[in-house]
Amino acid sequence: MPPSNTDPALLPAHVMSDEIGAGRLSPIDIVDAALARIDTHERKLHAFVEVYDKEARLAAEAAEKAIRSGHR
Repeated sequence: MPPSNTDPALLPAHVMSDEIGAGRLSPIDIVDAALARIDTHERKLHAFVEVYDKEARLAAEAAEKAIRSGHR
């Protein structure tokens, strides 16, 4: 398990998967963390042409619903 102060957006994908499987993180947590990092750094980095935050959150909510209904 990663330290509790670890930004979910910075975790390796296999750790994200393990944490989601264990119920310690949700797809929503990860998307929110990633979007927060984009919001914090985008003005300086200009790394994105578009950020589809609403679509990302909808996809995370759908993934969370699938996980809650037993899909892994």
